Amino acid sequence: MAKSSIKLTKYTAEYDYNPDLRKGWSLLVRASDAVNMDKEIFVYHRMSGKDAYTGDVFEAITSVNQIYELPKYAPATVDENEVIPYYRRSQMEVYARTLNELEEIWEYVQFDVGRLVSELNSSRILHSTSQSKVKGSGDLETTDIENAVALQLNWEPAGSWDGTNIKNPDKNKPGWLPISEFENTIGAPEDIIPQGAIWFYNKYQDTDFKNIYDKKISEPYEANILEVNGVELLYGSEGAFGITKDTVFWLENKNYQVEGIQKNPWPDDYIDGLPLSYLPTIRLIINFK
Repeated sequence: MAKSSIKLTKYTAEYDYNPDLRKGWSLLVRASDAVNMDKEIFVYHRMSGKDAYTGDVFEAITSVNQIYELPKYAPATVDENEVIPYYRRSQMEVYARTLNELEEIWEYVQFDVGRLVSELNSSRILHSTSQSKVKGSGDLETTDIENAVALQLNWEPAGSWDGTNIKNPDKNKPGWLPISEFENTIGAPEDIIPQGAIWFYNKYQDTDFKNIYDKKISEPYEANILEVNGVELLYGSEGAFGITKDTVFWLENKNYQVEGIQKNPWPDDYIDGLPLSYLPTIRLIINFK
């Protein structure tokens, strides 16, 4: 699933205001091109009965809860005697007396919308999922996971991929780093590196991922699921990945052809600068109590 994102477009215009007849500035912001979220992110307060928009006041950027609680474009009527006066729109209008004040408001809007997008990307809670394992006896063991969070990972190498190795690894880039960079990236590791690890996920360049991972990941690590394009990968030395308190590790993945999956987090035919044959989607499903 693609991460939530949204486009903000700013419009400004000079206007005359009373009582002192000095000049001022209006700011209009429109939200569009929303991905995995509503574009109606501006909370308004209905001030004049049933007259839509006239005199209504912009109150705030919506919170995650308000996305589910507040209606779009008009207040909700509870009964003939009660109306909840708040609703959401896809554009906001405010007025400022100076250009500096207008720019400050615009900066606050961008900051708050950024916070909203970050929170949406950090709170994709799964109501239920299932994890199945085949025992040595051939019996199928299925576990229902009631409390889990799904986190999307970046698939790209954090450096230049030459077909065999990551050249010029950069710990300031998101994605996967070679295991040789582990000590330089993870300042004080809490666990040992899994046997057979070749890449590790640079969580420090994925704030949304790191915030949830650090809070929720716990043993037994094998209870968590890593998926690539919806396919669940095998955990451990004979599989594709391992997990510690520090981060997610990609292993040698010796059985990738048998499993019918890609060998690395990126497509097997991936070459820097060339179009992809497909876009990998990697997500970690963390099981927690």
